[in-house]
Amino acid sequence: MKRAHNNTDRSESSHAILDKKSRIKKAKKITATIENNINKKPSQLKILELGTGSGYMAEFMSKKFKKVCSVDIVDERRVFDDFEFKQAESELIPYQADEFDVVISNHVVEHVPDQNLHISELKRVVKKDGHIYIATPNKYWITDPHYRLPFINYLPRQLSNWIIVTTKRGSKWDVYPVSPLWIRKKFSNLQVISVIPFMAKNQTSYKLDTGIRISTLLKLIPTTLLKGLEVVTPTMIYLIKKTD
Repeated sequence: MKRAHNNTDRSESSHAILDKKSRIKKAKKITATIENNINKKPSQLKILELGTGSGYMAEFMSKKFKKVCSVDIVDERRVFDDFEFKQAESELIPYQADEFDVVISNHVVEHVPDQNLHISELKRVVKKDGHIYIATPNKYWITDPHYRLPFINYLPRQLSNWIIVTTKRGSKWDVYPVSPLWIRKKFSNLQVISVIPFMAKNQTSYKLDTGIRISTLLKLIPTTLLKGLEVVTPTMIYLIKKTD
């Protein structure tokens, strides 16, 4: 199956990016987000990562946090030490309720057919006063990042399927894009914070590398305006606190 980003080390069976360099870079950003927003020492936190992929992210985070567990429906690991791995058969997470301080769903929800169950499971396994980190592409962004096709997110699935097959990018449209409003509705009973504005204003502490020009521009934009632009950002990143 042809995938976008052919120059990237990407899974043949999924959209997972597997190369070490990009995974460590991503793990640093997630770790920084947790450290900057959760009032506990990293050494006190038990972490669950959904979507193990090559395992480089879990391995990196295991050096920062008390314990890291990771779950995937396929085993594509290239590293096997320092974190606990379990293979799942569905959206059901093979851990007990209220077990983790932080649950990470990094670019997973848009690949999950039963998204309601996925969200329910995130809420189930996180402790009270624990946090869910969820990142996903924005349905309302112009171009889909998986296949690099414009406006395909906006179309009925039947038409999206036809486009994917016709352009020989795959056998079907296997992405289920979500919007900021969708995220906020699904977590309406929890405390939802969009992290993007804080990242834009504090790029060094969040391990971002946007270049000098973009960095300077983002610092000039008022935080209130950045929050208002949530609906049009290419990627959405939320930290969600379980308050009950």
